Amino acid sequence: MPALQGKVAVVTGGTGGLGRAVSVALAGEGIACHVTYLTDAGRSALEQDAAAHPFAHPIEFHRVDVTDAAAVARFYQDLDQRGRPVDFLINLAGGFEMSPVEQTPVQTWEHLMSLNATSVFLNCREAVARMKPRRAGRIITVSAKAALDTPGQMSAYVASKAAVLALTQSLARELKDDGITVNCILPSVIDTPANRQAMPKSDPDRWVKPQQIAEAILFLLGDGASAITGAALPLYGRI
Repeated sequence: MPALQGKVAVVTGGTGGLGRAVSVALAGEGIACHVTYLTDAGRSALEQDAAAHPFAHPIEFHRVDVTDAAAVARFYQDLDQRGRPVDFLINLAGGFEMSPVEQTPVQTWEHLMSLNATSVFLNCREAVARMKPRRAGRIITVSAKAALDTPGQMSAYVASKAAVLALTQSLARELKDDGITVNCILPSVIDTPANRQAMPKSDPDRWVKPQQIAEAILFLLGDGASAITGAALPLYGRI
């Protein structure tokens, strides 16, 4: 996609099972990717994935706690100082836990709300402040199929992902006259090594592949999706 070449993207959680596929796909289209991470293992995994590709712009890594408002602000200020205006924000940082509500510690609720929802709010706040003056930008969030069908024993996770979906749709309306689109991906179970390990009796052929999500994100970043905002795109595989 020639229109994407040279654009600048922030990819939160870009070293995870989904994040690696998305980061490689974006960099492969000539996008300059700034990937946030926390663990050296995650960074090393993405570096290994990227090593086989001659990217026009090498992926840049930033150790950032995306649930920390001050850390997120410093990250964007650093990009400002380096003259890297953010064109795209891809919010992939997130986590999952499940338990009956009476067995769910308050710490689990707070952790999932912070990781899944607050991280999106903090990054959107910083990115939008930089996109608005240029009247251009694309924001992608990741909610979940569970936010719609609300299965039991996942109350904290479901609530956090429902918050992401509501935030996406609210921002889309707020920014519709500012040249900024805001859209959400709703995956079912993603075919990652962690999910295969956690669900060994399931059939991963029915799950959505990280590469399929990456392709959907690229579409939403492209010129052909310029009229799409506030969408919740279901990527369920065969679940």
